[in-house]
Amino acid sequence: MKIDRKSPRNQRQTPSRTGSLTPEHVAGRLPRPLVPSGRQRQPSVRHRYLSRLGYTPLRFERIGSPSFMGHGTYNPNMTPPTVLGRRYGSFEMESKDRLMSKKKEKELRKSRSFLRHLEPGRTVSSTFNLLGATVGAGALALPYAFKLIGVLGGTITLVVSAILCVYTIRLLISCRDSVQLCSYEDLTQHCFGKKFAVFVEWNIIIFCFGTCVAYLIAIGDIVCPIAYEILHESGYEWLSRRSILITTIGMGLMAPLSAVESVTELRFANMFGIFVFMALVLGVAYKGVPELINQDFDPPYLLAGEGTTWGVLSALPMVMYSYCCHINVFSIYTELQRPSIRKMSNVVLLSCGVASVLYVVLAITGLSQFRNETKEDILSNLGHREPVMGGLQILMAINIGLGFPMNVYPSRFTIEMLFFPDAKPSLSRRYTITGVFVGLAVIIAVYLPKISTVFSILGASSAVLVSFTLPSGFYVYIRTGYVVSLNEISASLLFIASLIFGILATTASVVSSISPNVIEK
Repeated sequence: MKIDRKSPRNQRQTPSRTGSLTPEHVAGRLPRPLVPSGRQRQPSVRHRYLSRLGYTPLRFERIGSPSFMGHGTYNPNMTPPTVLGRRYGSFEMESKDRLMSKKKEKELRKSRSFLRHLEPGRTVSSTFNLLGATVGAGALALPYAFKLIGVLGGTITLVVSAILCVYTIRLLISCRDSVQLCSYEDLTQHCFGKKFAVFVEWNIIIFCFGTCVAYLIAIGDIVCPIAYEILHESGYEWLSRRSILITTIGMGLMAPLSAVESVTELRFANMFGIFVFMALVLGVAYKGVPELINQDFDPPYLLAGEGTTWGVLSALPMVMYSYCCHINVFSIYTELQRPSIRKMSNVVLLSCGVASVLYVVLAITGLSQFRNETKEDILSNLGHREPVMGGLQILMAINIGLGFPMNVYPSRFTIEMLFFPDAKPSLSRRYTITGVFVGLAVIIAVYLPKISTVFSILGASSAVLVSFTLPSGFYVYIRTGYVVSLNEISASLLFIASLIFGILATTASVVSSISPNVIEK
């Protein structure tokens, strides 16, 4: 029987190597779909990135070869027009609820239960996400910072940092809506060029790397005393050495946990971490409030603290580091239901307000208990022999361990995009980058035992740049040519002041780490 291959019926049954193309695919707006056809080419790292992101970042606008997506006509100069009308989140915070059917969404909207407020994009859910990105191990050095600055000075610094955090996030959202760019890197490239955008990417990598070092130091402060209590009578107390424990935990637990391809499965750690941190604050306050009531701070100690000029300059960045959440702002904003500057401002105000209350309570009550003996990490002062305090410290260690991959994953991905954008995804390359990254963090954590040094240097350099200098610089650049207003003047002043403060604080942090004797009077 002779088959007419030109008939429409037989043409529909014939497999195609390119798949069905919509008018947007033909116009080059979107990459052609990958359809299984014999031996299929594996998508590159860049292809996976663009597929998850949903739009074309500026970094790919002027790539020489238009066929880097693997199947022909992809035009990197054309961004899908739906980007302007839809909410695209970061690939790291990609929500499964985005794939839900319209029928399911209507059912959820009709629900009157409290769980409705925890849906992705709601104000409560977004507040939890931003609060989870704000509070963490950085707050463990706040009592020590208050010891150097003084209670009054530390409280004023916290309030000012919170106000600046809210203000600079409003600047970021305003810039995003003005130029319709959906990432920190795109804004940097748009305002200051591609080379400076690469510099900012490396700055973010260094920031995440330093955070991993601080996490390992904090875990060591928790685990080492407990391990010594368990092993010192059995003759194996050498296993409780700090270097052995940090190396074992870092390479044996943190590295495999950080080698996962996606951190979507670990997103529940945000809410878990918030409640663990609140429990820690309540535990410290339970013991610190009676001390605070029975013994008042001396007036000189209340006003000045015990830090020298170098000590105060190195302590201020520790406070500012506690509010560094700006990198997560874009992904949280784009996932809001009907996003607007006003709604995002409410989210930022709620998260910064809750964080500030927790920070003040932890710093003052922690300092009231230990006074001159307050250490760089408040966990080092807390006794682990009491069941409650020991349990809280173990929960905090678990929380820090779950947050560790959140810093490794974006750093590894950025390194792959910088050096291997056209390469196929490789399991060995992923393991190698993760192993080297975690291994270097372990080495520095072993030889740099003070967590305050890490937070001070990071807060003075990377945190100031990302949180204050760049947002104000973006706003000044984008608003050039408009009528000069109070916002433009304040953003310009903040840009200049953050540059000067960053240089001075970084110098003071380095000097304090080299010569610890110059910190306290």
